[in-house]
Amino acid sequence: MKYLYMLLAVIFFVSYHNHPAQTQEQIEAGKKMVRFALKYPTHYNFIAGHKISTEYDAIEFAQPILFKIFGEDNIRDEKPYMLDLVDGYWIMYGSLPAETRGGTFEIIFSAKDGRVIQLIHYK
Repeated sequence: MKYLYMLLAVIFFVSYHNHPAQTQEQIEAGKKMVRFALKYPTHYNFIAGHKISTEYDAIEFAQPILFKIFGEDNIRDEKPYMLDLVDGYWIMYGSLPAETRGGTFEIIFSAKDGRVIQLIHYK
């Protein structure tokens, strides 16, 4: 069952990241990612305790968490970061140069209080 949830997360991730422009399909995929993360949250105890309303604030909140768990060099290598605000949740993920193999991080957290509901690093 756990592997089914991970497979669904990967499907949502791939469908969400295949569109460079903010299309209705991308918005719907983002909403599915948030619903999935809310239904099957990871168990990290990270919370800002305050509203995170801008992309800058989102990066300032998420970077130290990502650095601690996945290593600062790894995360900095995944710049530029991409962020979307979907239904009151920030979805932040890394990027890789065009001809680079590997995966990037994904973190989903509440804009209301910074509660992290999903934290993944794809291989």
